[in-house]
Amino acid sequence: MSNQQHSETIHRALDASVDNGAAVIAELRDRAEIADALYRFALGQDLKDKDLFASAFTADAELDFRPAAAKWGANPPVMTGRDTIVGSILAMFTGRVDTTHQVTNVRVRIDGDIARMTALVEAQHVLVAAPETRALLKNPYIL
Repeated sequence: MSNQQHSETIHRALDASVDNGAAVIAELRDRAEIADALYRFALGQDLKDKDLFASAFTADAELDFRPAAAKWGANPPVMTGRDTIVGSILAMFTGRVDTTHQVTNVRVRIDGDIARMTALVEAQHVLVAAPETRALLKNPYIL
């Protein structure tokens, strides 16, 4: 992990003061919602659930799989916009590739209206027509 990536995380779980219960509750709620977006991203793909998958993105979201794809020689374009992301990913996988994602080591940092998250995501990909053909990917996600 580079120094820049490391600086996106913090040494403690909460930024809010323990003396301010309302601030702690608000921060915990925000952290849960932020992590849930990544869980919806993963499960939406696995279930091929368009609405669940779309709920993980803002209308103007960008999705960049280039760092992970470079590990196997692919160079996909950066996808921009919720409709483009959802349509592209589900079209690539539905009926062709079954996926199972696991998300762990989620860390969230909130600074005002800006949130940063790191997580470790493992994704098993299995070709539907040839189930013996599989790809297991495990990458840090830095959002």
